[in-house]
Amino acid sequence: MDGRIGRSFTFSGGRVRSKGGIHPNPDVCLSFKSATLGARLLTPPVDYQEQIDAQKGFSLTLTGADELTYWFAQTVMRLTSLWWKFGTDLSGGVTRYTTATNGGPIFVEVKDGKILRTTLIEFDATDSGPWSIDARGRRFTPPRKALPAPHALNWKSLIYSPDRLLYPMKRVDFDPAGERNPG
Repeated sequence: MDGRIGRSFTFSGGRVRSKGGIHPNPDVCLSFKSATLGARLLTPPVDYQEQIDAQKGFSLTLTGADELTYWFAQTVMRLTSLWWKFGTDLSGGVTRYTTATNGGPIFVEVKDGKILRTTLIEFDATDSGPWSIDARGRRFTPPRKALPAPHALNWKSLIYSPDRLLYPMKRVDFDPAGERNPG
């Protein structure tokens, strides 16, 4: 923010060029109160609440045309996770992912972009222990596996079913201000 230290990026023809120093006429300017703050806010794992607090306190500013500032901010944040690898490689080209559906967390095994199976998450000794409660002389502890709702385990069927909805449906005879037609 004090103009002493900076780095400029030029995006042109699908290429990115970068050099040290302050650009004389940038389209977008991302400024931090200090270089230390900038490094902390952009280094993974990113603390989005700290970024919001820095913006509210004017320790982080982003100026320029709205569409360019949005694009630049999204690009910068994407770069912090560009080389992250998601999923666990299993044998035979299968990758296992974890998803949190609206019915609870499950494992999803994928090969060649297609879901092979969904299964319950079973915890082992490396995971934190479950809660326990003592009541009426007994100890209650949940099982060492996730307990999603039954519909969460049917995502494969919902995605690949020939009877699934292929486009958004709109009720053509519905008038919110008129007579109701429940048929």
